[in-house]
Amino acid sequence: MATLSEKKLKVTDSELKTIELQILDYFKDVCVKENIQFFLTYGSLLGAARHSGFIPWDDDIDLMVRREDFQKLIFAMNKNPSDRFKFICLYTNKRYLFPLAKVYDTQTELVEEYGSIAGETFGVNIDVFILDHLPDDRCLEQRFFSRGNFLRYYYGLACCKYKISRANLLKDLMRNIIITPFKLIGYRFFAERYDKFCQKYNNKQTEYVGIIQFGEGSGDKERIPNSSLSGMTTLPFEGKKYSVPDNYKIYLTQLYGDFMVPPPEEKRITKHSFVAYWL
Repeated sequence: MATLSEKKLKVTDSELKTIELQILDYFKDVCVKENIQFFLTYGSLLGAARHSGFIPWDDDIDLMVRREDFQKLIFAMNKNPSDRFKFICLYTNKRYLFPLAKVYDTQTELVEEYGSIAGETFGVNIDVFILDHLPDDRCLEQRFFSRGNFLRYYYGLACCKYKISRANLLKDLMRNIIITPFKLIGYRFFAERYDKFCQKYNNKQTEYVGIIQFGEGSGDKERIPNSSLSGMTTLPFEGKKYSVPDNYKIYLTQLYGDFMVPPPEEKRITKHSFVAYWL
């Protein structure tokens, strides 16, 4: 029987970036039309600041929106559908795996290397992270992130699947025994619990916000003054300009240290957990 790779044409790295930029254009058009503010974050923000586009050895597009805008975004994406691109999150699809949202291409398919659970399949995509309020007290903030990291770990156990091999039979059996209760409860339970936990301080209107779900797991890195998101600072990314936090240099320094200095060549590696194919 022919394998998937033999049946379908693989998406090249160049095509992958082109598709992601097309998704970004669609996303931006909807947000501008519906008055929803979003920002580049993580590798996309770093790429914009240092390379005016993709980091040469990376091909992700990462965005972030405030929680209040995310609620509007769900309705906005439903109101402005695309023939090709689709918005997906916990609130729109019961089989979706992640606490963050994605906008994906329906003409492609991703085959995840870890491929451990039977969730909703989707194509080449961009990530949309959610900014939630953080407690102003730094001790409370540390405990908040620590508990969030535990929930993230439990969620990971519910998602993962270890193969049993003869070489590591006992070890693999023990791993499967440990994760079985989490898998029985289900990844969806932990994803929803994680998402709800991230919103704990949103009704307090604290001074700082951060990406808690699937972020860097530390207030020292994720802490962003809410006031810095009120401005309209932009940076170029592959020929177009996109919004970034007013204090993006401070934020990037928190995340990556001296962010304008590229890593050594041996660390300039594209990290993929998937292969993309054309449908």
